[in-house]
Amino acid sequence: MKKAIRLCVLLALQLVLGRGSGLGEEPRASGSITGVGVSRPFFNPALGQKIEISFTLDKAGALDVLILDRDGYLVRKLASGKKAEKGPVTLEWDGRDERFDVVPDEAYSLKIDLASDAGAESFFPANTIAEPLPSRAALYDRLTGIISYKLPGPSRVHIQAGSAVIDKKTGMANGPVLKTVANREPRSGGPVIETWNGWDESGTIRVCDLPYFAIAVAATPLPDASIITVGNRDASFFDWVNARSGSSLFTVAAADHAHHKGLSSLDDVAPKLGVRPRNATWDAGARLWQASDKNIQLDSFVEGPTAASFRKHPGKLMVFLDLKCIQTVPVDGQEPSVIVPITALSPGPHRVTLDWVSAYGPVAVNSILFLAGKPETSRTASK
Repeated sequence: MKKAIRLCVLLALQLVLGRGSGLGEEPRASGSITGVGVSRPFFNPALGQKIEISFTLDKAGALDVLILDRDGYLVRKLASGKKAEKGPVTLEWDGRDERFDVVPDEAYSLKIDLASDAGAESFFPANTIAEPLPSRAALYDRLTGIISYKLPGPSRVHIQAGSAVIDKKTGMANGPVLKTVANREPRSGGPVIETWNGWDESGTIRVCDLPYFAIAVAATPLPDASIITVGNRDASFFDWVNARSGSSLFTVAAADHAHHKGLSSLDDVAPKLGVRPRNATWDAGARLWQASDKNIQLDSFVEGPTAASFRKHPGKLMVFLDLKCIQTVPVDGQEPSVIVPITALSPGPHRVTLDWVSAYGPVAVNSILFLAGKPETSRTASK
């Protein structure tokens, strides 16, 4: 088997991620505010690094320059009513908020307003609904745990892995998502490297060694002149969300939220999915569940900062037994329980995967590995 393998797109990924309609727009200007750019694709303010923001004014006037978070909330005012002459302007940001705390790792956008004798003009590319890019395959190296792919520009990505079989008639891939590697996280454009140890969400299933292993990357372009920060190990973006005040400056809204369109961070990021078997026993030595009943009863639950929002989404719970989807349960604000029949299974290890798919795009995933049949029979059969 080759060290690096080009991989296919999962059906579940196609349902969740959708397909885009282009590679994004050229950098934009707004009337008298042109040539907006940043000095580097990302920076680490925790190390004292700074970033330069540059643009050109075709008119003199009073200038406001705001740094906004991914939801449109004010992070920092770099200029407020500043008198600016016609010509080039350069400002510096140290990656700190209005309280001078280092901002959490995220992508931040610009709102530049110019009030001149001719009227008011703005550069505010984040105040739009971005179209997702086409899903793309990635390369995964099992030995180093490196995922590599390429982006046409700075984007927000999610990467999911699982196993899938291609339907020869439709060309679609059928199978479960077992791991979310990147959960709507910002990345700079060009070649990108990620690391993943190859295990599923539960840490018990080596996904990259499964038959029909598949991985895919979906991306949405970031607004023009976005600024990505890295290196904050003390606070997450959702710590910032819980502490921020004021309201979003975004004024546009998506007609629907298909494929992550127009979602706030609390709706955009999938929570962790927990799976709790009712009638199976955990075997710590074998790192799987022992099941001897006619079925396995599983309770599902979501947790984390985005769980409350995720529960309110319309959606469905897809239940996979090994590769096959055996149930689809509508979700209506509840955390569903499912019963999985196992009497017809061959003795030995099998997996149940739950993919809780929001109609808006996020998907929460988890699996359990269990031993069907009597333990002594199963162990003999596996030798």
